[in-house]
Amino acid sequence: MKLLFSNLWCKNPRINRAVDRLKEAEADLIVLSELSPVHSEKVIAQLRSYPYFKVVSPNPVGSIAIFSRYPITDFEELNKEEFNGRPQGLMRIGYQSGFQLLAVHASAPWTYPRYLRRNRQLSAISKLVKNLNEPLIIAGDFNASHRVREMQRLKKHCDLEECRNGERKQPSWPMFGSFWCIDHLFYSNHFQMKQFQCLDFVYSDHLPVIAEFTLN
Repeated sequence: MKLLFSNLWCKNPRINRAVDRLKEAEADLIVLSELSPVHSEKVIAQLRSYPYFKVVSPNPVGSIAIFSRYPITDFEELNKEEFNGRPQGLMRIGYQSGFQLLAVHASAPWTYPRYLRRNRQLSAISKLVKNLNEPLIIAGDFNASHRVREMQRLKKHCDLEECRNGERKQPSWPMFGSFWCIDHLFYSNHFQMKQFQCLDFVYSDHLPVIAEFTLN
């Protein structure tokens, strides 16, 4: 099973070309963030070959959207407490015996209050995930590198693996200048990761990340 995550940039003037490039990856699951209301209908139309999709209600920078070749059930929009105004999406994906998928877009820490808010969101994700006790993949723009304390806690306390394995390699943002690893794929030990890469992609301000998994 191939899963792709991409932040499409809410002000993207090349959204159609961006989605065309994403389709070329032939992923079984596509998770998108920063999908603006203007772009939503176009993207859904372009990805109509995926029989299942869910859209998380928009926040100031846009929606999260999930497109799947496998059934999506038990969809829950997380929009309370630390996620209020910055909703995330939790759902069950019907691949083999099924697994939980958490689609994430954390707040960007551009100011100190937003930095604290992002950290609270990451801590809330850890608390949520720790109680799931079943196969899980978390995909999204965490707006944090693996070195951030809350990211390390998420990995350690929830017994998760990260596709970069805690290394600063294949950074995804920005494409030019200083590079940062802020787009992540985490997975539980129910999975084996076969491969991971950032795609060479010039139609957004982030590089998409894609990984292939097998479910044990």
